[in-house]
Amino acid sequence: MDTFQSVADSRFDSSNGWTQVASSKRYRKQKRAANSGVSGMIFPNERSILPDLEDELNGAGARDGNLKKEEKEEEEEKEEEKEKEKEKEKEKEMEKGEMEREMEMEKEKEKEKEKEKEKEKEKGEMEMEREMEKEKEEEKEKEKKKKKKQKQASQAG
Repeated sequence: MDTFQSVADSRFDSSNGWTQVASSKRYRKQKRAANSGVSGMIFPNERSILPDLEDELNGAGARDGNLKKEEKEEEEEKEEEKEKEKEKEKEKEMEKGEMEREMEMEKEKEKEKEKEKEKEKEKGEMEMEREMEKEKEEEKEKEKKKKKKQKQASQAG
């Protein structure tokens, strides 16, 4: 609304009895009306000037409006690009997360295989120990049988 006030100042002087003192009630009402966009209340006594002022303001406003629209469109495009980049980053993170999960799964599988191998080794060792014990027991039994035969032979002989 500063442009409107400057245009109004250039078209008006205080010779018509209207003073532009900030403390005057009339000026405050007119300024309030100008800020609210009500053109009919700005200068009620001078209606012939209003169409010219409105044309000047509308022209400037239209140009400003077009610029604002273009700026908004550019900002929207930038925001869309940022959103796309964020989505790409999220996808990359998801892929990284998936790769990490796959690596963890592979590590877990390897650990399980190692545990199974250790269990098999332990089972094999246990079986070997059992076989060794069986062999020892068999040898002991053979020795007992030999001793019994020797005793019987010595008793008989």
